[in-house]
Amino acid sequence: MNVNSPIATRLIRYLIATYTALKDYDTALKIANDAKAFYIDIPDFKFLEGMIYAEQKRYEKAIEMFKECVAMGEYNGDFITMGGTGSYRAKYMAALCYEKLNKLNDAVREYIEILKENPSYQEVFIKFFDVLIKNEPPEDVYRFFEKHVDTKNPVNNAILAKLYINLGMFEMAKRYIDNINIDIEGLNSLKGSVYLGLKDYKKAIEYFDMEYGKAKEEATYQKVLCYILLKEMDKAKNLLWEISESSDKKLYMTIVGEMKAKFDDIKDSYFALLDLLISLKEFDLYNDVLNLYVNKFSREEYEKYGQLMIKYGLEELAVEAYIRAANLNSQNSEVYRYLAERALEQGMYDEALSLAANAFNIDRIDVDNYVLIYKIYKTIGKHDEAEEIDRMIKEIYPEINLKDRTGLY
Repeated sequence: MNVNSPIATRLIRYLIATYTALKDYDTALKIANDAKAFYIDIPDFKFLEGMIYAEQKRYEKAIEMFKECVAMGEYNGDFITMGGTGSYRAKYMAALCYEKLNKLNDAVREYIEILKENPSYQEVFIKFFDVLIKNEPPEDVYRFFEKHVDTKNPVNNAILAKLYINLGMFEMAKRYIDNINIDIEGLNSLKGSVYLGLKDYKKAIEYFDMEYGKAKEEATYQKVLCYILLKEMDKAKNLLWEISESSDKKLYMTIVGEMKAKFDDIKDSYFALLDLLISLKEFDLYNDVLNLYVNKFSREEYEKYGQLMIKYGLEELAVEAYIRAANLNSQNSEVYRYLAERALEQGMYDEALSLAANAFNIDRIDVDNYVLIYKIYKTIGKHDEAEEIDRMIKEIYPEINLKDRTGLY
């Protein structure tokens, strides 16, 4: 490869991304460092090095690298680069790493700085308000929105509405939707989703009926769901027969009794619908849908179901799902870490250590496994063992400090 070709940097980036995806971090880091040394004024390779550290959960080191990217600034030469790696992209990744370290004040500070420089950076806008609405009272968020955001911009209001819909806070979502005074594609679906959450199904259908363009198909499925919830099965069936073939259609046809789809054909649609029904608090239909295929679950489905339960804070159901996954020899270390955390909370220390050891044996370079074992040893007063775990992680990642990660000294 001609390293002086304008496209050489792009090819190297693809190579780094490939090795990172394969979890061959040593090779990815070697390529990034070699490229960084050759293309000394291009921040892309420092940025990609930081991305690798973030992937390894080495968030402190990743933040250092992203700060170096910002100090370098943007590249203005002939090579093809990613753009933003010397400014807003690097700041955004640093903010995400602060979040992972539960340093929310630092994360919010970074998000605000990025938005001051790039008010149209939608991904940051979404992440910033996602943090706010999960940690601040709705009225405080609304006052902040009115004071600092262009409230006449329909996209801004739509984003806030979607975030509140995701949390099942439909009254607050309606408040932002009501600020939008123009007709844009997708808005009627959003309004319909709000009224669906408020259990005004007929009003929701009115809005889904008014949808157009690319958003029309998804609105049609939402309308089918409204008819099912209204127990108007004939209307749901008639509508389904008009829709083109898809996994969503097969799932809904199964729900209304028109067919029995194979589980492998509708898995993604099935879990997406379970997620939606929990957010809508439609538990009767949720149980009906769950029972259609729960006897088909393998360990992967129990893992996915457990993750869904964790998302909604349904701890007992999450534990049950993860225990089933573990009994089926799950190779997902997160399953055992979660069960170990719950055992630790219950004072079941031997069980917590055993489960944490299972997680460790699956992945011996996962920082979270060391954090958990250190935390367990500290909790039960085995300080020498805890220090040994701290030494072990430092042999792999010298910058990691388990005391700082856990707050246990």
